[in-house]
Amino acid sequence: MSYAKFLIIATFMLMGLLSACTSMKATPITEPPTLVQHTGKFVWHDLLTSDVKMAKKFYASLFGWTFNEADNYTVVLNKSKAIAGMVQLGADFGQKKNALWLASLSVGDVEKATAAATSSGGVIHEGPNVLENRGRYALVSDPSGAQVILLRAGSGDPNDSEPEIGAWLWDELWTDKTTAAIRFYQNIVGYSTIAVNADYNIAVNQNKWRAGIRPIAIKNMSSRWIPVVRVKDPEAIAKQAEVLGGQVLIAPHQTVETGKAALIADPTGAVFMVQSWPGTLLAAEE
Repeated sequence: MSYAKFLIIATFMLMGLLSACTSMKATPITEPPTLVQHTGKFVWHDLLTSDVKMAKKFYASLFGWTFNEADNYTVVLNKSKAIAGMVQLGADFGQKKNALWLASLSVGDVEKATAAATSSGGVIHEGPNVLENRGRYALVSDPSGAQVILLRAGSGDPNDSEPEIGAWLWDELWTDKTTAAIRFYQNIVGYSTIAVNADYNIAVNQNKWRAGIRPIAIKNMSSRWIPVVRVKDPEAIAKQAEVLGGQVLIAPHQTVETGKAALIADPTGAVFMVQSWPGTLLAAEE
């Protein structure tokens, strides 16, 4: 099963599970509600995996994350703040290493965003639809095949503030169609971009750095959004990840955004990054 097909089917399962999960009423994206909108901000992540137990053990040891169980949905907390969810897909769904992190991107109007996605070369796989207490959403693919959930959160988006250690720093789009991807997300969420060099662009909205956009740096990797966790010491985290059964795909290195970063796959196969940041995070002049 291809990565793209796996993601589409797994996301259908995720949405069906959350729709049937009455406990999800207690776990909106923001609690208490912020009722603010930050278009272009990545506001939630879901880990789709065939082994939630293994994933929980890995991330608890690596980042100190804790977990609340809501029926068949696991809510991830960093320092008691909900930041993500985990979904058990079942061992018979696919290969054990075929797990993934799926990001939700804030949009002001899901219908307008999906229309812009279609006109910009994207594909709508699911929605627009409503998920109670999560908000209005649609699953889309950009022109390179990278998939993301477009979301208008019912409780509002997380406030713009300096991410804590162990929280999401931002997301990076690894794509084989950089120019088309930049145009796609400009049309959907109004990003402007800062070209750091010939290969790296920073997506900006509301005077904040929202994402990085870059060519794929791993052979045979498909286009995808990769979430980034803020850490103090990427070298130490990378070493610990290997001890815990993960795989370091790109060793800690200095990045064009001034922090050190590493690319890691967890024991179930989901890819993420860790990155340090020296201060005054995500502030930029458009």
